[in-house]
Formats: sequence, C-alpha cells, structure tokens
Amino acid sequence: MLHRLLNISIMDIRFQLFIVI
Repeated sequence: MLHRLLNISIMDIRFQLFIVI
C-alpha cells in the first residue's frame, strides 16, 4: 500500500513538472 501510494505521488509530481515545462 505504501509503495503504491508513493508511486502515485511520483506520477503526480512528474505530471505537474511536465505541465510546468
């Protein structure tokens, strides 16, 4: 569960970075 939550957070951060760039 923790790993999955972390994975979702990483994807969300990458998505935001992609939007910013």
